[in-house]
Amino acid sequence: MDELHIQGGIPLEGEATVQGSTDAALILLRACLLIPEPVELENCPLVAAVSSAAKGLRSAGCRVTRRGHTLLVDGGGSGRPLCPAGGGELRLPYPGVNATCAAVLRAVGAQGDWVISGASRSPEIAALQAFLNDMGGRVSGAGGSTLAVQGGRTLHGGRVEVMGDLSAAALLLCGGAAAGGNICLRGVCWRHLAPLLTVLREAGCGLESTGQEIRLSRNPAIPLRPGMKVNAAPYPGLPGAWLPFVTAALDTAQGRGLQGAGGQSTAFDARSGGALVVAALGAPGERVIRGLSRMDERYESMEETLRCLGAAVFRR
Repeated sequence: MDELHIQGGIPLEGEATVQGSTDAALILLRACLLIPEPVELENCPLVAAVSSAAKGLRSAGCRVTRRGHTLLVDGGGSGRPLCPAGGGELRLPYPGVNATCAAVLRAVGAQGDWVISGASRSPEIAALQAFLNDMGGRVSGAGGSTLAVQGGRTLHGGRVEVMGDLSAAALLLCGGAAAGGNICLRGVCWRHLAPLLTVLREAGCGLESTGQEIRLSRNPAIPLRPGMKVNAAPYPGLPGAWLPFVTAALDTAQGRGLQGAGGQSTAFDARSGGALVVAALGAPGERVIRGLSRMDERYESMEETLRCLGAAVFRR
């Protein structure tokens, strides 16, 4: 079993480019099932979840080939409406990303004009809208809770670059907050991380952000501010998937996190694994994190990215 060994309590210094978004890549691969012509997805992360999705597309009759971080998908669909009639309103009881994605693709693949209410406002849905419109669809309203979709349009192939992974960026930023130092992340839009940046700034971190670059700094001799109350909420609130990273950073930097050298922990999923990484970066001594296969589902070579930021980490 692979293990991640982290020597914590060392301030981070360095720059790194954030991987392509696992969530966005999975969403765009689902959309390829509606498109009969070749679609080229650039900046796809080399993670198990994307490989599994590609395998599923092949089972559905698509040709899927990979060249490094680029996936080429060919033969996904007819390009014509899947339903002979349609139009109406789809009401979502909760603004989930997957539910919104399913509703949008259903509407695109049907005839008629559709309104989707209660939609997720997340950046991944905006990325789906941009992708579909580039391929000949007509979707509007991303960033708000109501989307409009004109179904029945013929879709064509094209090329798109997958956005940066917000969860990976959140993990790295929280790791920098826990350990202290100065780090720079590239490849993600700072506006998409605004709810997290607000929390880290209030906790005492220095932050500078321009376009696709974020710089975080913290004097390791000055702990993060105690007593902060952080709540998760659907985007544009702080996503629940990032809350374990924030909690680990605040606890560790305030002396309530992992203690002692030589400890071992097991990641039960990517979320818990990320929280353990954040906690280990801020805690003095060596920590061993097991269960890396669960982290590899969503994060690409996390140890290499951490080393770019000056972390003492290796995989065994």
